[in-house]
Amino acid sequence: MTDNLYAVSETDSLKCENTTFVEEMLLTTEEASILSSSEVAGRLNVDIRMGLRWSEANYRAKVIGYNELHAPEDDPTWKKYIQQFKNPLILLLLGSALVSICMKQFDDAVSITIAIIIVVTVAFIQEYRSEKSLEELKKLVPPECHW
Repeated sequence: MTDNLYAVSETDSLKCENTTFVEEMLLTTEEASILSSSEVAGRLNVDIRMGLRWSEANYRAKVIGYNELHAPEDDPTWKKYIQQFKNPLILLLLGSALVSICMKQFDDAVSITIAIIIVVTVAFIQEYRSEKSLEELKKLVPPECHW
């Protein structure tokens, strides 16, 4: 055995304080949800009563990364506004405005277009406010898990 705390063997398994750290220890969310807590602890080489030693926890954090959830980045505001136009009813109104232009009914086309802009803007503002409210509510929830 080597003097180093961590060594890589020929089979690419990592060793830390007599604990073999192999890829089989890594679990997907689906796998972990199917297994019992004792089976998950066995796959992760964790003692349920004692937990991990600090050195083992620090090592795993270096190798695997911290136990954090990464939220996807939000789309820019202008993109969210443009997405409002993908609504089938809005597309139908845009089509009717186009038909009005083709029939040289410009005053109808303008009034339909103004109505579309008003409806899309109101829907966007409502969605934007609800997203901001949801973000504020998420801040109130503690990011901790209690057994």
